[in-house]
Amino acid sequence: MTSTERTPGSASSTAGTDATTTAGSTASAEDLTAVIQQWSEASNAHDRSRYLAFFTEDAVLDDPSVPISREC
Repeated sequence: MTSTERTPGSASSTAGTDATTTAGSTASAEDLTAVIQQWSEASNAHDRSRYLAFFTEDAVLDDPSVPISREC
């Protein structure tokens, strides 16, 4: 799944509010806000599968507030 496939909504972009992703596509501020909201909700729900769906399979998550776990 690419980053553009995960971007929700179809909000149109306006000048000065676009961000270019590493894939070269653009996402509007509204799209980015929606993704951050969904990511935050998954995190706060402690929904591991939904949270990890925001990352590629080879991502390395390094969060100093979380103890090291060997269960993954």
